Amino acid sequence: MNWKTDYVKFLDCVNPLDLRVDEAMQLKNENLPSKLYKYRPATDYALQNLESDTVWLNKPSEYNDPFEFAEYIDFKQLQAPLNRDAGFDVVSHFAKSFPVPDEVKKEARSAFNPLEILIDYAFLKEGRDSNEIEIFKSAVAEVVQEQYIALQESKIDFMQEQMKVCSFCETHEQLLMWSHYSDYHTGFCVEYDTTLWPQEDIRRRLLYPIIYQDKRYDATGHLMQNLIGHAGFNPLYSIISGSTKSSEWSYEKEWRFIINIGGSYPKKNYNMNCQSRVFLGYRIDQKRKKDIMDICEKKAIQVFQAKPAHDCYKLIFQKVN
Repeated sequence: MNWKTDYVKFLDCVNPLDLRVDEAMQLKNENLPSKLYKYRPATDYALQNLESDTVWLNKPSEYNDPFEFAEYIDFKQLQAPLNRDAGFDVVSHFAKSFPVPDEVKKEARSAFNPLEILIDYAFLKEGRDSNEIEIFKSAVAEVVQEQYIALQESKIDFMQEQMKVCSFCETHEQLLMWSHYSDYHTGFCVEYDTTLWPQEDIRRRLLYPIIYQDKRYDATGHLMQNLIGHAGFNPLYSIISGSTKSSEWSYEKEWRFIINIGGSYPKKNYNMNCQSRVFLGYRIDQKRKKDIMDICEKKAIQVFQAKPAHDCYKLIFQKVN
């Protein structure tokens, strides 16, 4: 069994009393790669990060995947607790402008959909036929569905602004990563040795593996718990949400920092303190190559340069300092 299956099971608990955080962190630590890699274009800012041994924490809204933190919410399941909470307000508001008998109020307040009971009463009282009633109900349901979708989208927007993220890869040999993130092989890739971090280092805690799957992360159960639960709310579910991505991205073999520091908190550099090697793209500009090698010489970091293999579709790396 994939270790990530148990890891998710330990953290993705609807009831927070079922959380097994220590076990999840231990399992994650046991499977944390000894080396992680960050692909970079050869920009001035990327070289500043190299020189200071930092990485850039960014908002997910500025990433290249529009589905970052994009949860699925089944509003049909949420309808019952939402209607329960709204039932008294709906009945009270309706009764202000339309007289409603006590028995109808009682029925509406206990109904799955209080508004439907009130619509039935109001339309039948005015002598409308059942077809008119159903047309009106459908129109109301459509408006409600649009509001649910807007609510889901606003929640995603909020999470994409609230979190700060930085991504890494398990390998420095991925051709697509060199194309997508190192500016078509003109950039470089930094190796980070995670074994240099002490076991209690906070960076180990904040680094999460990406879970690849075909369906969006389903947050319905957590929102249900928030509405009807009495055991509190699992504050860590957003971590699983933010580390779940489409299977189409699986080639990235990603790990990422996920830090909930608020939308108003500025994007910032984050200290790594574990650089070990640097790999240059095989099309890197000679001036940029010299700039990087000068930085690495001061820091006693080995530098390698990529070149295409002669017999297969892969890169080989030769030491250049």
